[in-house]
Amino acid sequence: MGCLLSKSEGKAAGASQHGDTASSAKRSNESCSVGTAATDDLVSTFLSSISLCHYEEAFRRAGYDDRSVLVNISEKDIADIEAFAGITLPPGHKKRIILAGERLGRESSGEVGDGGYSVAASDAGGACPPTPP
Repeated sequence: MGCLLSKSEGKAAGASQHGDTASSAKRSNESCSVGTAATDDLVSTFLSSISLCHYEEAFRRAGYDDRSVLVNISEKDIADIEAFAGITLPPGHKKRIILAGERLGRESSGEVGDGGYSVAASDAGGACPPTPP
C-alpha cells in the first residue's frame, strides 16, 4: 500500500500534503467522490451505504482503503483514523462503521446479509451521490 511512515511522519505528511483533514471530514452534507480505482469505489460505496461519506477523505488519508482492512475494522482502527485525521466520530457513527465492516465481510464470503445496510456495489448510488467533475 505504499511506503511506511512512522506515526509522526504520517501526521506531518498528511497535514502538509493534503490540507485540513478535520474540516473536510466534518462536512456532513458533502457527497462521496467516485474515483477510478477499485479501492476508491470501495471506500466511497462502503461509507455511502451508511450515509457517512463525509469521512471518506479521513479513511483514505489514514490508509483505510482496502477491503481486507474494512472487513476487520475495529474501535481501535477508528481511534487511529480519528487521531491521524484530527477528528472525533460520534459513538453511533463508530458503531455503524463497525457493523458495515462486518456486513462487508459477510457479503465477501457469500453469506446472506442481516437486513441492514448493504455494502454491495449496486447500492453505490444510495444516500451520497457522486461529486460532479
